Amino acid sequence: MRRRIVFTSLLAIVACSDAPTTCPQALAPQLSPADTAVRVGDRFQARVRVFACGDSDVTTEYALDWQSRDTSVVRTDASGMVTGVSKGVSAIDVFGTRAGTGLRRQLGEIAVTVR
Repeated sequence: MRRRIVFTSLLAIVACSDAPTTCPQALAPQLSPADTAVRVGDRFQARVRVFACGDSDVTTEYALDWQSRDTSVVRTDASGMVTGVSKGVSAIDVFGTRAGTGLRRQLGEIAVTVR
């Protein structure tokens, strides 16, 4: 009987050691502002925060890349400063590359109407 108890205890320890040490939840990016409207020549600062494992802010682990889908309507610089260029509708996309992994993914988009 003693062997069975020892074996069961060792099995329990092995099972616990295989538990993941990182959070399996997906990233939850939050962009601001939400979809917005601006006038020609107006500017605003787009921002993104990236959360993992519930409330853990991991934004600083990502190199951000802001892109306009139509630069004739709206432009953005590398820091997310957005400028209305001409009347129309476009979107600003933000991509993130995680430090140390080189993995790049789209974190979100902001629809922009320029009046």
